[in-house]
Amino acid sequence: MKDSKDLDYNTFFRELLEDYSEKVPIKIWQQLVNLLRPDTYLVQRFVMQGGECVALLVRDELDREIFLKLLLPDEQLDSFGSDKNMKKRMMRGTALQSLFHKKCSVGIVPEVFDVSFFEDRSYVCMQWVDGKPLLDHLQATEDFDERIDVFLEVARAVEEIHSYGIVHGDIKDINIKISKGKAAILDWGHAKKMEGSVEITQEHIGMGSVLHMAPEQMGMAKYRSYQSDVYAAGVVLWQCCSQREPIQIETERGPEVYCDPAYMPISYQAIFTRARNKDLQERYQDIKEMIDAVESLLKKDRYKKSQRIEAKKIIQVVQGKADEKTEIYHEKKYSSHKLTNILTKFFLQASELKRNQ
Repeated sequence: MKDSKDLDYNTFFRELLEDYSEKVPIKIWQQLVNLLRPDTYLVQRFVMQGGECVALLVRDELDREIFLKLLLPDEQLDSFGSDKNMKKRMMRGTALQSLFHKKCSVGIVPEVFDVSFFEDRSYVCMQWVDGKPLLDHLQATEDFDERIDVFLEVARAVEEIHSYGIVHGDIKDINIKISKGKAAILDWGHAKKMEGSVEITQEHIGMGSVLHMAPEQMGMAKYRSYQSDVYAAGVVLWQCCSQREPIQIETERGPEVYCDPAYMPISYQAIFTRARNKDLQERYQDIKEMIDAVESLLKKDRYKKSQRIEAKKIIQVVQGKADEKTEIYHEKKYSSHKLTNILTKFFLQASELKRNQ
C-alpha cells in the first residue's frame, strides 16, 4: 500500500478496503481519518464494516468517545448494491436522529456531533454508547424473566419513537445496545417521518437489513408502516427467549430469517407468530399492543413462580424441614386446611406447566 501522503482520501480508502478491515493497523486508519479531518480525531479501534460504511471508535479534541461512521466510496457502494439515493436517505435519518435525541426519555438515541455528505467524503460522528450489544447482553443474562424485561425496554424505546411519528425501519440486534438498563437504538439510516400510517417508498434496502425487515418493505411496491417495526421486534423477542442469532434460509421470495420456535416457550410463540405475521390485518396493529401481550404473560409467569416458591416453603413446613422463622410465619398465615388447598393448587399448576413445555 502506498503512503497516504501520495494518495487522496478516496483512493486511499479504496486501497484499505481491498484488505480485510479488521487486519488494517490502527495507524493506517489514523492516516485515512487525517485525510478526512486533519488533527481532529484520534483513532482508538476498528469497530465494524458493513455494506455501506466502516465504523471506528475515535476521540475528539474534547476527549469524547465518538462513533465515526465513514461511508464507503461510491463504487464500493455500487458493488454492494446500494442505491443512488442512499446518501439522501442517510441525511434524512441522521437529521431525525439528531432531533429525536433531544426528546427521547425512555430509550437512548446517540447525539450527532458532526456530519458531512459532501461529494465522496461522507461521514457521521455521533456519541459512543457504552454498553453491550443486545445479543451479547442476552447471552450473559441467565434469568429468562430478566431477558423478557430487556425486550420490553427495547419495545418501549420503539414505542416512544413511533409516538413522534417516526418509523425506525431497521430494528435488529446489531442496532441495539443495552446501556445502564436502557435500550439504545442505533443506526437511523432507514428512519423516516411518516405523513400517514402507511407510506410508499422506492428506496433500496441493503441485504443485511433485508433479513430482518417486514415483507411489505421489499419487492417492487415497497411501503412501510409502524407495523414494519413490530415485525422486526418479533425477531428481537425470539432472541430474548433463545439467546441465539436467527439463521438465514432461502425461500421463493429470496433470503429470509428463520427463528426456530423450539427455542422459545409455547406461551411466547403465539406472540412471536402474530408479530411476524405477513398479513398486516393479523399482525399486531402497533407496538403497544405487542407490549401489552408480553407484559400480561410475564406478569402471569411471575405470579406462578411466586406461588411455586411459596408452595415449596409450605412443603418444608408440612415435612418439618423448614427453619423456625419460616415455620412460625406459615403457621400464623395458614390453617392446615388452607395449606392442603394451596398444595393441591400448586401441583395442578405444575402439571399444567409441564404439559405446556
